[in-house]
Amino acid sequence: MKKYITLLFFFAVLTNCRAQMPIYDLEDLDNIIKEIPNSYRKDTKKQLEAYEGTYVYTNGTTTWKIVLQKKKESYNRVYFEDLLIGEYQYIENGIEKVNTLNKLNTYYEDQNRHSISSNQILTGKELGCPDCSSTEKRLRGGLIDPNYHKTFADIQIRRVTVNGKAAITLSLYWVGPVARKEGEILPQPFIAPGTYTLIKQ
Repeated sequence: MKKYITLLFFFAVLTNCRAQMPIYDLEDLDNIIKEIPNSYRKDTKKQLEAYEGTYVYTNGTTTWKIVLQKKKESYNRVYFEDLLIGEYQYIENGIEKVNTLNKLNTYYEDQNRHSISSNQILTGKELGCPDCSSTEKRLRGGLIDPNYHKTFADIQIRRVTVNGKAAITLSLYWVGPVARKEGEILPQPFIAPGTYTLIKQ
């Protein structure tokens, strides 16, 4: 009975703490910039859910498969946040270069450790989207090359329709270590920078 009461007490304390947690929408830039400790950047408008699914890019013998999922209340040691996370498989000339799909259901307290993570919502032509309407939403995030842990890409994900099918365009450019020893050749990611169209499966 004592254990039951103790568990009930801790559950009540946890519930009370969560109830007092300041909640901000992902687009509330004033509060995002402040990085308020133990706050919750929540996807109150359910915008991340629209990107969930499996997407495939095919070009000749190259195939790029991405699976995206929404994760709630990821904790990055400063605040909680909703995230769109993902893992991917990349095949070139019949050779599998990268496959992180088995990590899709791996639990990380900070879900940013997944190969793809995003929750920055862009509006209109912000950060270079000349084809976007003034109210169109898209996402900005990051993609990690698991073969070279110091190499990551800045990505933008836009929802589009291709021949009547739901799809995304994913634009990426690689950002990596700039310091190198004289004569050192840094390994290059397999996925070339650019914009890719992936069809929803």
